[in-house]
Amino acid sequence: MQEVGAMSEEDKWKALQKPFDPDEVELLPKYTGAKGADGRIPRDKYRRCDECGGFHPFPCVHLRYVGHAGITQRLNEVDPTWNWEPAAKDQNGLPLIAGGGMWIHLTVLGVTRWGFGDAQGKTGPNAVKETIGDAIRNAAMRFGVGTYLWSKSDKDKRVAELGQPPEEAPFDMYRDALARAKERGVSVKDAMAYVESVIPKPREEYGDFEIRCAVLLVDSMRAPEKPPEDGEEVSF
Repeated sequence: MQEVGAMSEEDKWKALQKPFDPDEVELLPKYTGAKGADGRIPRDKYRRCDECGGFHPFPCVHLRYVGHAGITQRLNEVDPTWNWEPAAKDQNGLPLIAGGGMWIHLTVLGVTRWGFGDAQGKTGPNAVKETIGDAIRNAAMRFGVGTYLWSKSDKDKRVAELGQPPEEAPFDMYRDALARAKERGVSVKDAMAYVESVIPKPREEYGDFEIRCAVLLVDSMRAPEKPPEDGEEVSF
């Protein structure tokens, strides 16, 4: 990679968003079959996987992602001064973990954006580390880091579940995502503003890729403490 000090601001943003090397991309198997009456995956569904080398249930899709170490390395390469901080602290001055996770502010190249992370079911000290790592990955995606992997993984999962790509027109997908956000208590106005802060182009110029990214961004948002006002419309 070109020396950071010799890179223009535009080159730094391009470097931040460039695709990762294949060996940096990890595979996360997600089971798409039926579960038993007890809500568990039947043991006979498990076998060794030739694609990822793991032992997991089938049928499944493999979602592609870059781990915390890979994201941190990318941030260090592009902006050695990057930093994150919790969006709120508790009465002891420690990062506030509430509602199942933690909101953070991630600052890269002088720009600050939000991110949210949770512990993925872990407990104890490992839960804190998992929450921080997940929040940094989530916030880095707002800068375009690995966004293409989110889009492809989301499509792979939907194809596996539905048997074919979704037939919705792109803007219908975005409209549906905003409707889901409203049901979760997320303000449609805030959701659209969030998308526009990440995707640097007018909404009417969105192509299929930008719309799919917008759907992912909206679906990642969690409800704020104060729910949206009644009667809010999902409109363009």
